[in-house]
Amino acid sequence: MPATAPTQMKPQALKIVRYAMFVFLVVFGAIGYMQGSKRTDTNPDQLQTMRWVGYAFCAAMVLAIGFVRGMRAKAPAQARTTLSLVGSAIGEATALFGAVIMLLGGEPWIYAFGLMLFLLTWAILPADPEVV
Repeated sequence: MPATAPTQMKPQALKIVRYAMFVFLVVFGAIGYMQGSKRTDTNPDQLQTMRWVGYAFCAAMVLAIGFVRGMRAKAPAQARTTLSLVGSAIGEATALFGAVIMLLGGEPWIYAFGLMLFLLTWAILPADPEVV
């Protein structure tokens, strides 16, 4: 079979992928919240390190999304949709880490910030490749 060039992601496909990511984040966050609120064996001191790592992770992801936004502005139009997906995945990673902290009995702040960051990528990294 001859080698073919990879096809570019279409903006409509990116929108569908983002909605699927959002649904997964909300469901996983709800599970993390319900299960984490029932935990009785959690020592708050044990989560202190993870909480600080989560805050540092949030700050790093804000910088990473800013970097991806700069790369997207300089990239050719056919690469912009893929870079928008990369930025959304960065926001998703932040929310997933926060959901894990909730699952372990921690507070929901990192999850909420990550979910907000994920939704913010929809606006600052649009699916339309023509919009810079």
